[in-house]
Amino acid sequence: MPHLEKEEWAGAEKIAKELFKKFTKETDESVDAQAMRYIYLCAVAGQVGDKVITKEEGVKRANLIKGKTVVTAYCVFKPKGMFNLFSISEENKGWNKCFSNNSATTIYMFEHYDMDDKELLKEPVYSRLEGKEMRLKAVVKEITAGGFAMPRLDVNYSNVDIYDAEP
Repeated sequence: MPHLEKEEWAGAEKIAKELFKKFTKETDESVDAQAMRYIYLCAVAGQVGDKVITKEEGVKRANLIKGKTVVTAYCVFKPKGMFNLFSISEENKGWNKCFSNNSATTIYMFEHYDMDDKELLKEPVYSRLEGKEMRLKAVVKEITAGGFAMPRLDVNYSNVDIYDAEP
């Protein structure tokens, strides 16, 4: 989606909402629908971070997918790190991702993933995943907003598993 690459969040949100209408009851839990929900969430978060919409409006829009399953975009895993990658939380209670613009100067969203498989929080297991691209499948549990000078969405996910990963 060109809007995502160019960080044109309003256009990405509009397309995602149009595509939502095409999913039927039978296809609402398809991987395509789950991935489109994640794109929608990123598009809303981008507008909050860029101060196009308020934090309150962002939470209101994002709550459209609260309780729904999403599949993330591919992202690299590194045990420690910050921007645009999956990493182990400082408390070692889950995985985190800090979604930012391409130059890592604007934070759009902090994401916390409560991993179903707690082995993924242990060193021998997660070290085998380091540097690999993967997607996560998760249920959107809670959406709030934070930041004053740099507003952002804060999203917590439950029922999190690795959907697919490079070998």
